[in-house]
Amino acid sequence: AERIRAWEGQRAESRGLRWPVLLAVTFGAITLAAGVFLFVSAHWDQLSPSTRFSVVLALVGAFHLAGAVVAERFPILAASLHAVGTASLGAGIFLAGQIFHLQEHWPAALMLWALGAWVGWGLFRNWVQALFAAVLTPAWLVGEWSVAVGRFRGNDLIVTEGLLLLAAAY
Repeated sequence: AERIRAWEGQRAESRGLRWPVLLAVTFGAITLAAGVFLFVSAHWDQLSPSTRFSVVLALVGAFHLAGAVVAERFPILAASLHAVGTASLGAGIFLAGQIFHLQEHWPAALMLWALGAWVGWGLFRNWVQALFAAVLTPAWLVGEWSVAVGRFRGNDLIVTEGLLLLAAAY
């Protein structure tokens, strides 16, 4: 019995997590984020602005705190919870802009979200935070370009060519 336990222990350590576990955690994180956002949006009109802001802050903090709690025992779940926290940060930034009627310069929200993703990558060093940063930073730059250039002739072509070059570089 001891030899069987030792063999199973070595086998479990050497193989890591299997693909069904990774798939379940990934889809679980996606559905968790979608469920939270749907719950908040369904009750959004009934909440006061201070409650809305508190809920947004609590969601961002709760997901990152939960990721920190499970980091030692289940790293892939921690990465998923931190990813949901970063997604909640973006939703929180845009919802805070809606709450306080801050619609003057919308690319600044993308910049703040990208900054949060870069901070997340600096702290956690996982690929999910790097993916958020790699997608949000060019989105912010395209937003800034669109606001600065406006409706000049050829603007869409320049943005398309820039994004094509970025995709090739990635």
